[in-house]
Amino acid sequence: MKWLAGFIALLWIIEGVNQLTGGGLRLYGLIPRHTELMYGVVTAPFLHGNVEHLLATLCRWHCWVF
Repeated sequence: MKWLAGFIALLWIIEGVNQLTGGGLRLYGLIPRHTELMYGVVTAPFLHGNVEHLLATLCRWHCWVF
């Protein structure tokens, strides 16, 4: 369970950096019709649109894991 707590902390850190940079990490998400930015397939699951989106994701994980 330590790995899960660490992963959740990482998601909060990423969201904090995204908020502090005014959404600067969004360019690492998936961008439609831009095949040169396919790294978003790997990075997009770590990015969330806002804090509410992150909380909703974490609530679903909580129900799924526990």
